[in-house]
Amino acid sequence: MKSFFRIISIFGFLLVPILVLAVPGIPHQFYGTVKYTNGNSVSGTVNAKIGGTVIATATISDGRYGYSPIFYIPDPDGVRSGSTISFFIDNVDTGETAQFTNGGYTKLDLTIPSPTLPPEIVAPTANPVAGTYTSTQNVILTAAGSSSIRYTTDGTTSPTCSSGTVYSGAISVNSSQTIKAIACYPDGASSSVSSFAYTINLPPNASPTASPIAGTYTSAQSVTLTATGASSIHYTIDGTVPTCTSGLVYSNPIIVTSTKTIKALSCYPNSNVSPVATFNYILSLVDGTTANVVLSSGTTGQAELPSGATTIKLSNSTNLDVSTSVSTASSGNINVGGITKPLNNFTIGNLSGVDLTASQNIGGQSLVVNKAVVLRSGVDTQPISLINNDLANISVTIPDATTVLAPSGWDGKINPPKTGSSSGTAPSGFSVGGTVIEVGSATSILLFDKPVAIVLTGVTGNVGYKPAGSSVWVQITNVCGGTYNSPAAPNFPGECYISNGADTKIYTYHFTTFGSLSVISAPTPAPSGGVGESPTPTYKTGDINKDNKVNKYDFALLMANWGKTGTNTADLNNDNKVDKYDFAILMANWSAV
Repeated sequence: MKSFFRIISIFGFLLVPILVLAVPGIPHQFYGTVKYTNGNSVSGTVNAKIGGTVIATATISDGRYGYSPIFYIPDPDGVRSGSTISFFIDNVDTGETAQFTNGGYTKLDLTIPSPTLPPEIVAPTANPVAGTYTSTQNVILTAAGSSSIRYTTDGTTSPTCSSGTVYSGAISVNSSQTIKAIACYPDGASSSVSSFAYTINLPPNASPTASPIAGTYTSAQSVTLTATGASSIHYTIDGTVPTCTSGLVYSNPIIVTSTKTIKALSCYPNSNVSPVATFNYILSLVDGTTANVVLSSGTTGQAELPSGATTIKLSNSTNLDVSTSVSTASSGNINVGGITKPLNNFTIGNLSGVDLTASQNIGGQSLVVNKAVVLRSGVDTQPISLINNDLANISVTIPDATTVLAPSGWDGKINPPKTGSSSGTAPSGFSVGGTVIEVGSATSILLFDKPVAIVLTGVTGNVGYKPAGSSVWVQITNVCGGTYNSPAAPNFPGECYISNGADTKIYTYHFTTFGSLSVISAPTPAPSGGVGESPTPTYKTGDINKDNKVNKYDFALLMANWGKTGTNTADLNNDNKVDKYDFAILMANWSAV
């Protein structure tokens, strides 16, 4: 009997470990295709992971996995049911997941991003191709995908991506030469050097050639004239035809700062003369950074930019001079663009029936119109941009065919926007801010028959102006209707402003001094000590709830009163209506605290 119990005890001892051993679960089978996003098949290995650990792999064959051999994900401990499996191609996450199911059978197609191929490195090509020619050739270099091309023309020096001339436009080849070029690619890659040999056999008495070639440019050009074998080159820039005894004798490059036509001929020994060559250079920019830009025209009372020009670039020391085209009033009339207009019923541009014999009031300064001139762009309907090379953050735009109206003392000169003086008396509650510009004339207020736009870059708050001849600043409270890019015109001769959240545009019928205005924080009243009354505090514009901040609580009050008319604390511009203009004032003074 004792032996029996001993056997039973031994059997029980051996049975306990067997009962606690884990039972494996049934595997989950997966299969499917593996492709790039461009549809191409992928090769490599599918890695299945749980919690970042690889638990099974499958080899990809012909863009498929799990077909042969079958891909099973095991469950050795019987605990994987419901676990999330992530699928990778090698180390690239496919973004696909699946839930482990014992005995599962799942088709799961996998996709990974297509690989980015490096750019193909190609050497430059030339058009026209290298060869022999009987005329000057304008050679264009190209290399698909390159970031730049560099070249040499001496025939011996090979360029590199850090030496040689950077290609920017057609190369004028007027004599035999060899161009060597290299294409430079991102990440420091470069092509082999291409070599293009051109033989130029110009016929006798060839006309001059010009470099750079004639065309349209956005900056001043230095034009070089050449004629192989010629004794001299004669040219004109006034439209007349040169001869070997007239015109200017070419000796140095011709500086073209505005639209110009160069006519040139070559003079050879034995009195041989070439045909006249014509080179038309159109500049969209008139460069007046070193000398005044003088504009005139054949039409009385009108000044015109050169054909194709829409921008005038001046400097702190130069101006736009239209004095020879300015008309002066006579017997109550004035000539504007060749048309005589009565000043007491003046209709042109945005003005209709305005009496200009009456004094015009600009910020408390009176102006009587006695002079006028029309400014015409070099491209019909395109506005004129007036910029200062010495002042980067200010731009002025004048519509095409705008009439300048001025008092008798105006000298016919328009200054570009310049840094102005903040001196003078600021509006109540404000000080003059850090951006102040003076434009037009320091001594005369200039009016226009169409509003002009002045952009103050980086200014988003209050703005104002100080008329010429005055020391008092005036706050501009009128917010422009319309949009920032297309504001509605204010009433003549006034102004309005509008902001896009980063810059402020002043839309105005006059040129004076303009600037930003900074709100002066209201001082904390001193205790009265029981004697007399405390001073009335001053609050920032837009501070509807009078907590010395312009923030979300003022915005809430504005919204609560939206659309209401009559006297209202949310009516910030005092037009008896709470609307978008009050919202614009609130945003312009937002303190976000």
